[in-house]
Amino acid sequence: KKYTHLSFAGNRIEGLEEVGFSTFLSGNKYLIQLYLQRNRLSEDDIKLISKALKSNDTLQVLGLEGNRITDGGYFSLFKVVFDDTTLNSIAGSNNTCEIKIDPVGEEALTSEERRVIHHVLEFHNRFIQAKLSPQSIVKEKLSFELSWRNAFGVTLDRLVPEMNDDDPLALTCHMLRRINECFDAKHRNLLERRSARLRPYLRVALPSNERSKLSILFDVVRESKMPQLFERRAGSTSP
Repeated sequence: KKYTHLSFAGNRIEGLEEVGFSTFLSGNKYLIQLYLQRNRLSEDDIKLISKALKSNDTLQVLGLEGNRITDGGYFSLFKVVFDDTTLNSIAGSNNTCEIKIDPVGEEALTSEERRVIHHVLEFHNRFIQAKLSPQSIVKEKLSFELSWRNAFGVTLDRLVPEMNDDDPLALTCHMLRRINECFDAKHRNLLERRSARLRPYLRVALPSNERSKLSILFDVVRESKMPQLFERRAGSTSP
């Protein structure tokens, strides 16, 4: 049968690789809700689930509460919904599945890194719950990443190689507009905590002190790209 809802909660399940779970989930075009709460999922099991989710855009709800998820498992889930290796990898992250994990609590998380990752997962889940389209979620995540990079000193020179043959200025106007509009104090706090606590996981070496919010705009001016920027702005049909 082509099941759309499956629950294996409380079954002491472990060793998902042995039963071909990755193949089952990654290629499943019918399943929309999967519940695996209160099992014995290992770090390898969580990584297996994470890998499968990267190629599944059908599943809408995944329940993982009550499993002893390790730091490695948390990080693999983080990379599913927010793979910040490049802008393209962020856009290619899973933007369709709400991942349910245990509520945040001082006693529930063993490290600050896990706590920040938990907040990023909640950030992702709120978009799903609000029924935003995948395209809208991609825009929100890119805005979050670009604003964070601008605030903490990752400037235009990193955008250029990531965009390959595309023009990074296509994103610059949108990003500059969003920097001071998109985030309330809570989001700002998350940006700061992510910079301080997830530093070991990030590919970019960040400065210890916050740089000016004009860092990317300064690079545009420094590289004499203002004519292109205004041309891009003038030809844009969206703000």
